[in-house]
This record gives sequence, structure tokens and C-alpha cells, in this order.
Amino acid sequence: MRTTILGRTGLEVVRIGCGGIPIIKESVDHAVAVVRAALEAGVNYFDNARAYGDSEAKMGRALEGRRDEIILATKTHGRDAKTATEYIETSLKELRTDRFDILQLHDISTADLWDQVMAPGGAMEVAKQAREQGKTRFIGLSSHNPATLKKAIECGEFDTVLLTYNIASRWVEPEILPLAKERNVGVLVMKPLSGGAILDVPEQETGEHVGVTPEEGLRFVLSNDAVDVALSGFQHPEEVPQNMAVLDDFKPITPEERRRLIEFGDGMGQVFCRRCTYCMPCEEGIDIPKTLAILDHSERFPYEWPSQRRRYHELDVKPDACIECGQCEERCPFNVPIIERLKKAKEKFDQPF
Repeated sequence: MRTTILGRTGLEVVRIGCGGIPIIKESVDHAVAVVRAALEAGVNYFDNARAYGDSEAKMGRALEGRRDEIILATKTHGRDAKTATEYIETSLKELRTDRFDILQLHDISTADLWDQVMAPGGAMEVAKQAREQGKTRFIGLSSHNPATLKKAIECGEFDTVLLTYNIASRWVEPEILPLAKERNVGVLVMKPLSGGAILDVPEQETGEHVGVTPEEGLRFVLSNDAVDVALSGFQHPEEVPQNMAVLDDFKPITPEERRRLIEFGDGMGQVFCRRCTYCMPCEEGIDIPKTLAILDHSERFPYEWPSQRRRYHELDVKPDACIECGQCEERCPFNVPIIERLKKAKEKFDQPF
């Protein structure tokens, strides 16, 4: 269970991979330490994206000289041929490599975007050219939309799909995952722990933990035999061995564990922030994921309201700075009503001590 073959690519992948989002806000030295800790722990699948700020540059520095030991994937959010070409060349430079193993079209989550990238002069043309030129071995797609994922799997053009799957987001279970397995398309999972939103939190009074441990969350995802790799959100070096231990003597979840985990996931509702950071940056400087995390936590654990209020008042920019431009909601792949949630946070916490 430690490794598997990634769909029809033939690539042997370790089933926990290293994603590029968590190191975006970290210093270069810290980010390099995280990526190298993953490498030394046996991770061989590393995923990034041109849209992730300076994450590619940090990961490229960490992996320099070890290119032949790893499977390297990145994503382009360029939709037309010209932009996609520019982004691909920049990614090659930032990651300090002459080739990717997998080049993915990034966040194709609407019918309009699908039509745009697949049309003549779209990003798919460039991806195919990159494959012909040896700049990538395989082509993948990331999406948060079931209809788009179904098209990607059925059309035969994509070797892998990158999708969201965790105890609170199971919409790919009924059709998408079985279809990918049937068509031998590699399945990569982002947000297996929902950016940490599903993880257990110590109760203030008893100190007991409630919720889900990282081990349980990862075992839930990896117990589905259609899933090849779960991209872990390593933010600190010490998290790497903790998560990788899941693969040692791996045990699939039992029916009773699955029932309990699903019950907890369903109890979170559908509006919670997954902390993917796609909504950022906010033009007014609001840290949207952090603000919504405080609100989400308060709704799960209302008895910790005093500590949550303190965290709210420590924010550099409060939600009242929101001008309701709507850009964050346009970017959110999970359709979270961000503006409404920011207002709710202000109403709940914006009170003097």
C-alpha cells in the first residue's frame, strides 16, 4: 500500500505526496526544509502550480540535484496558447528543471473554461506541444466540478485528474472515482484533510480531542482503491513523519470508522472554508481563510467563544474592510458565500472585551 501505479502513466508513486500551497507564506529556508523533509521521508510525488506565488521557486530550490528521484507535477492556469506557453516556461525555470512528469490544466471548473482550453488556440494545444517537445511526459487536469471531471476522464486526453476528496467532500465517490478507475486515469487528491478544517481540536475544558486525526483523514481517502495519491499539506518538517506513518502497515478504515467519519464530515455542513487560499489576495487586505477559520471553529465548538473572539481581534484587517467587490467569491471553487460569512464573523466577534 505504500506505492501504486498512477493510472496508465506507469509511474510508481508513493501514495502520500507533497503539495505546494502550504509553503506559499513560509520563508524560503522554512519552505526548503519542509520539502526536503518530505523527500528524505520517501515522498516522490511533488505538486505545484504557477498560480501558487513563489512556491515553485522554493520547491525548485529544495529539489535541485534530486530531479531524477522524483515525480514532478505542476499546473498552468493560462487558458489561451500564448499565456499557457509563458506560464509553462516560467514554471520550468522556477522549478529548476527541463521537464515535468505531469503538466496539468489548472482549475477547469466551468463549462466555459473547458471550452476555452480545449478549443483551437487553447491551453490544451500547448500542453500537447510540450509533450511532443519533451517538456512533459503526461497531461492532467485539476477541477472542482463533477461534469468537467467526467468530460476529462471520458475524452481520453488526460492521464490524470486532480480533485477534492475528504470526509466532508465526498461528491466524487458515486461516479467520478469509479469512472477514473475504469478508464485507468490516475487520481490525485487535493485537500484530503480539507486544509486542516476537519482535524481534531482539544476541548478547552477537558483537553480531550474531538473530530478527526490526520491519520484517520488520510486513511479515509487512501482506503478508496481508485485514489492513487493524497497530497498532504506539509507546513512544518515535523508533520512529514507523522503523516507518512500512515503508510507503514496501512490499514483501510473499517465500516464502523467510515460511518463515524462521515457523520462528523456531514455535521460540518457545506459552507465551511477549505482554506485552499484561492480567494486570495483580498484587495482590502483581509485574511479571508484565517477569518473564516475562526468563524467555522466557533460554530463547531461554541463553548470556546472567548478564545475565538481573541483570535478575531488579533486580525490585522477586520471583515468590516470588505467592500463587497465579489472577487473572492468568483475565485472560490466551493461556492462558499464569503461576503455573507465575513459579515457573520463581524456580527459575532466585533465586540469590545
